[in-house]
Amino acid sequence: MTATMPIPVIATHDIQQRSYPPIKAGTPGEITDVGGASTVSYTVMFRPAEGDTVTLRDLGRMDLREA
Repeated sequence: MTATMPIPVIATHDIQQRSYPPIKAGTPGEITDVGGASTVSYTVMFRPAEGDTVTLRDLGRMDLREA
């Protein structure tokens, strides 16, 4: 079993998903999972300045950039 380190990223724009607090552009996060067959999607744990971590799924390449 190989352990991989989370990949640091930054939100490229404001992101809003149902029942989760909004993530503002520039918020740092880490890719924790990569999925998808025909289209790659990412699960990212963000760390907003306001408090707790927020994990969003099904994000695409246009939603993120390397930190």
